Amino acid sequence: MHSSCAYLPIKSIFIIIISMAEVLYFDKQVTVYKDLIVINRYFFPLATSKAIMISDIEMVSLIDAEGVNHRWGTCQKYLNNWFPLDGNRQEKKKFIEIRIKGKRMRPSITPDNPDAVFQILWANFTKEGKDYIEEVAKQTEKETEMCQQELMERKQAEEEAKSKYEA
Repeated sequence: MHSSCAYLPIKSIFIIIISMAEVLYFDKQVTVYKDLIVINRYFFPLATSKAIMISDIEMVSLIDAEGVNHRWGTCQKYLNNWFPLDGNRQEKKKFIEIRIKGKRMRPSITPDNPDAVFQILWANFTKEGKDYIEEVAKQTEKETEMCQQELMERKQAEEEAKSKYEA
């Protein structure tokens, strides 16, 4: 007697294991995990998924989707970009181009919320994004310390005023 997983291809088992990880974003076009992006309905003609390891990404760009209104594949304006099957692409205003290290073809996605996906990818998986998040965290920590100091000074001043009033 064999388990049902025994017949799954290796890539499917990999996807099942990854699917137990934290999902940062999900819609019918794309799922973003901590270490992986899964683009649904990517490959022609079977509409199977493509998995991209975050470590393989060179750059992500948020681009105006003017001129990108086909359902699947490349288009005249962006010949190096491959778009997965999306029947609603004509209604979408932006797409995300993913440049993979050492590859000419650029997987391009049109998620339901491209700004959110781009922000997640940029902030978590690019050097610039990580540096920005670190700088914001430092600034926030500095502002928090200043607010705490100001509160302590106000409390001390109130206590001094109260003790003078009681005396």
